[in-house]
Amino acid sequence: ITIHDFEVSHKDQFLKINGDISSDSDKNLNIDLNKVDLSFIFDVLNRRNIVFGGEATGGINISNIYSGGMPIMKTQDLFVKDFSYNRCVFGDLDVDSKWDDNEKAICFDGNVSQPGIKTSKVIGKVMPTRDSIYLYVDAHKLGVEFIQPFTEKIMSGVSGKVTGEVEFFGRFKALNVVANGYAENFGFGIDYLNTRFYITDSVKLDRKGVWVNNATVRDSEGHTGKVNLALRHTNFKNMTYDISLYDMSNFLVFNVTEKINPVYFGKVYGTGGGRIWGNSENTTIDINMITNPNSNFTFVLRDEEDAGDYGFITFVDKEKEVYDRAVDY
Repeated sequence: ITIHDFEVSHKDQFLKINGDISSDSDKNLNIDLNKVDLSFIFDVLNRRNIVFGGEATGGINISNIYSGGMPIMKTQDLFVKDFSYNRCVFGDLDVDSKWDDNEKAICFDGNVSQPGIKTSKVIGKVMPTRDSIYLYVDAHKLGVEFIQPFTEKIMSGVSGKVTGEVEFFGRFKALNVVANGYAENFGFGIDYLNTRFYITDSVKLDRKGVWVNNATVRDSEGHTGKVNLALRHTNFKNMTYDISLYDMSNFLVFNVTEKINPVYFGKVYGTGGGRIWGNSENTTIDINMITNPNSNFTFVLRDEEDAGDYGFITFVDKEKEVYDRAVDY
């Protein structure tokens, strides 16, 4: 099949195709792009599980399309505006790539740039026939939101930046991430508490999990404490988490509105420590804190209930406590 001057355009976006679709490796299909969504390219190649995005401008040369195997693709001076993975935008990507027939891989070498931030180096390869990737990134303040699809059942709204050497490898559905880096404003929420935690400190990722030790943690209002965090997983599946909090001072530990939960709600600040652990199905919270004066909490009883029906609630007569202390003196 020979294609001559085929063009699809919308305003300043266009895709132009010229060349041959053939099993003959000497015949090429040339695609010129201007601001075309990168995901479209992988859809054309029938690789919809490769979740890269961004607006691509440049040229792509494809051959070996009817060979029964993976088409051979190479690029030169391809520019991707707002390059992303798992809908996490890293920055603008300038990349050269070529097909390695021995490894059956698209090998690439590029740079990711962000305004006012040192360029991040990206080297790696995508192996489409195996749905696999190897990616080395010398990262400088790159977003971490790409892990949100893997952690959404236990942590909500993951955000922040990471600097350091990061490696991604494995199948797209069974990804490994290994890194020793520095996380800046790494934030996540615990939905049950409706609170967010922010960490700026060293972070380690290996095949078994994500680890943070003796780091300073702050709440959404700037109050601080210390945290140890362990997020264990197998290829970002079967996740469990264990968060130990200590040296907390006036920390926002509960922030549930009546709309979220009409049975119990309020805003609770605590000083002390605690532990939150569990998995995607269950969460256990063990707290050893005193509440601060700016806390408020409401527990609503149904009309037919009595407070004494709840064995986990202990009521304290503050006036009696004051009287008893006065008598002791």
